[in-house]
Amino acid sequence: MTKVRELAENKFFKTFNRSGDLAVTTGTQRYYLAYASFLKNVEAYVKTAPVGADANISIIKNGSTTIKTLSISAGATSSGDNTASIALAEGDYLTVNITQVGSSTAGTDLYVNLTFNKG
Repeated sequence: MTKVRELAENKFFKTFNRSGDLAVTTGTQRYYLAYASFLKNVEAYVKTAPVGADANISIIKNGSTTIKTLSISAGATSSGDNTASIALAEGDYLTVNITQVGSSTAGTDLYVNLTFNKG
């Protein structure tokens, strides 16, 4: 097996999305990890930028631990964070909380892309 193919087979992705106007919510959609992994990159996008305040998103592990927080700045439509690799165990689950949406206009149509490497 070539090194490029081996790297590609060890990387996988998950996308969470929320259609329509953003609202402050505790995530209920769970993504369970089938094997030990490392969360390598998180990117968040909105179709319509939040106005008046940032839109804030938290990635939660097993319902209680915040492992990553992103802010989409007021007037912007994306944000990303690949600064730290976070170890996750087989059976852990992740959810996405929306903790702030903008003040005068909420962002719309959120997509959160998670990139993992098998551990």
